[in-house]
Amino acid sequence: MVFAIIDYINYKLKRNQYNFSEIKNQGGFELNDKNYDRVFPLRPGIILIHHPNSFISWLIMYFDGGVWSHVINPYDEVNVFDVTLGGSIIHSFKDYFNKGIYAMIFCINIPEDKVDFEIERTLAKERAGNKYGYHKALRLFFFIVTGRHHSYRIKFTIDILIILILFHTLFILLGMTTQIFYYFAIVYIILTIIGNTLRYLGIGNFGPSVKEYKKFRKEVLDGYKNRGK
Repeated sequence: MVFAIIDYINYKLKRNQYNFSEIKNQGGFELNDKNYDRVFPLRPGIILIHHPNSFISWLIMYFDGGVWSHVINPYDEVNVFDVTLGGSIIHSFKDYFNKGIYAMIFCINIPEDKVDFEIERTLAKERAGNKYGYHKALRLFFFIVTGRHHSYRIKFTIDILIILILFHTLFILLGMTTQIFYYFAIVYIILTIIGNTLRYLGIGNFGPSVKEYKKFRKEVLDGYKNRGK
């Protein structure tokens, strides 16, 4: 809770990692008419989005530990396949322009005469119209805060324990005696220890280890060229 509040204040004030200069240093740039030719025509690859005024986007960035909250896949030279809270849709990438939004665009490093969106279009058409997977998002959140995911940070555990302490204190002030928050804390700490141990040892289907994830991320991005640099 404490770390989350501090991070949200930094997000709203555009400080630390949320400072636009830091985002530009990573290769990000603002989506506006000035940068139109830098974006279009789109090419097969991935697009990372930083939204400066969205609570949901901040939550994703906070728990992921980065400044990119959204991943989009180009559908053709102008349109993209996008997963929103309302479901999966295909729309113009221009919809993101002139709203203070930043992007980092990675294009598959292939010759221009061999550019083909066939695979992207096929996958997008199969998934377009699907509802947002809220249950998957909650499952991922559980994995992150219990150490089963590479995005886990010790500050998540501290924040959750602080919240449990505050609820326990509130119940006492209201004259209600209960040990439920104490038991919640014990169970959560045990789950976190188990989750972190299994992840670092690479045991069980709990997502990649930190080392494996960094290696995977490097191998993937090495095959792309960043339009922001």
